[in-house]
Amino acid sequence: VRPMLKMSKEVIDRYLAEQRIAFRTDRSNEDRRFLRNRIRHELLPQLRSHYNEQVVRHLCSLAEQAQESLQTLDMVAEEILARAILDRVTDVVRMDRGELIAVPEPMLRHTLTLLWRQQDWQRRNRTTEHWHRLSAIIRSDRETAMSLPGRVNLEARRHLVRLRRMPDPSAS
Repeated sequence: VRPMLKMSKEVIDRYLAEQRIAFRTDRSNEDRRFLRNRIRHELLPQLRSHYNEQVVRHLCSLAEQAQESLQTLDMVAEEILARAILDRVTDVVRMDRGELIAVPEPMLRHTLTLLWRQQDWQRRNRTTEHWHRLSAIIRSDRETAMSLPGRVNLEARRHLVRLRRMPDPSAS
């Protein structure tokens, strides 16, 4: 998505000059109202000068490690979903609760977020607390039902977890 993210502005500017390639500067990149610009123009220079000249390189390395870890977690989550999902359609997913209970809680939460992405269900209003509660309910032996943000309802029965996205009342 951002192939030049690891390259410094200086390297890019030097390449453009050597190749005699014209470029434009987007004025919004200087606008300090945007958090990304305050980080770029204020925070990173301070970190570089007061703490570590290589802070950007280290942050890029950390981001790369996090991306690799996320890809690995996604692969494991896909395997869990393949075992757990009994059937699914756009708005309903039925899963084997036993398969989900066997998964460590942090991995279960990641698996559930992957499921939400796959189903294209809204995650915007989901807090960490929602993910923790959802995971805890699935892993418990209680039979229960609950409503989640994004119009998703959970039903946890003995051996079954059913997630259903309810229709948007404003769409009718």
